[in-house]
Amino acid sequence: MKTEMLLPSITVFPRVVALAVGHLKEHLLNKYARAYPGLDEIIRLVIAEEESRAWDLSAFPHLVLPDLVEAHLAQLGLEPAGANAGRFVDSTTVSEPFLAAAC
Repeated sequence: MKTEMLLPSITVFPRVVALAVGHLKEHLLNKYARAYPGLDEIIRLVIAEEESRAWDLSAFPHLVLPDLVEAHLAQLGLEPAGANAGRFVDSTTVSEPFLAAAC
């Protein structure tokens, strides 16, 4: 009787993970498309390649995918848009609650 109770959750689990990965891929694409304008196709290829690796590495690919994509983009040596503009943040521009939360 216990095995009958487990079957629905077992069949739902892969769909839930696949949905999570799908949402994450969309989020990563939007995030990196803003950081690297005009490189959407490269970003799409990197995400697809790293998604495949993530599925090979873990039953929870959505947990490792962001790190894999970030590392791959770092290897490409791409310079994010506006990277030099805000490189150093003046400590007076950061609010106190933000600093307190960081500690």
